[in-house]
Amino acid sequence: MTKASDLSAVGGLMGGKYRVHRLLGKGGMGAVYEAENVMLRCPVAIKVLHADAPPRADDDPSARFIQEAQAAAKVRHPNVVSVLDIGHEDGVIYIVQEFLTGHDLRAHLKRAGILDPGEALEILAPVMRGLAAAHARGVIHRDIKPDNIFLCETADGITPKVIDFGVAKM
Repeated sequence: MTKASDLSAVGGLMGGKYRVHRLLGKGGMGAVYEAENVMLRCPVAIKVLHADAPPRADDDPSARFIQEAQAAAKVRHPNVVSVLDIGHEDGVIYIVQEFLTGHDLRAHLKRAGILDPGEALEILAPVMRGLAAAHARGVIHRDIKPDNIFLCETADGITPKVIDFGVAKM
């Protein structure tokens, strides 16, 4: 894969080892793709910074994107998304993360409505443990909201995970 515009092509290869399968979502700064590590044959998510991401007055989008990867990678915890790799190819910067199956808390709240205290505690206690681990490593997330809490479906049930360290401070 040689161009950012080629990323959506099924079968494209990123970084020489990640086969792109499909687009999962787009935002103002980038996009997330489902992919596979071809050597390990395991699923991954690849977050790509748009080449034309708009700069803010106080920083460079590329530097902020790299800091996002570093902040999340610094926090190794079961309730924080794992960053596996970062790369740069032909002007495209990308972050490789564990692939999560499930949905974010915002979608859950839309379906379920108001949570009973027990369910709220089952979701928020692990999130707080993940944030405590981040704080212990000097990482402040700064954007906790339902969109950034992912309810990951696992063989053991639902595991809440903090995602998107895009505005984190170290």
